[in-house]
Amino acid sequence: MSLHIVPMVSTGIEAWAGSDFNAIGPMYPFPGTEGLLVIVGLATWIIWHILQARQESNEIKDEQERAKRGEHY
Repeated sequence: MSLHIVPMVSTGIEAWAGSDFNAIGPMYPFPGTEGLLVIVGLATWIIWHILQARQESNEIKDEQERAKRGEHY
């Protein structure tokens, strides 16, 4: 029985020491968009908190009105 060895996929980099990283290219997808993505993430987070606070305030008001009327669930 012979063992068939399949070569692993490689980046072609033999050693990281002494490598010219500018010649290698980007190491992750969408380089240069970090600032924009941080702004979008923060804006989404803040908007979600505002919407969540409004929803919870409305639910509390509804519960208080039902309690005043003597309604129970």
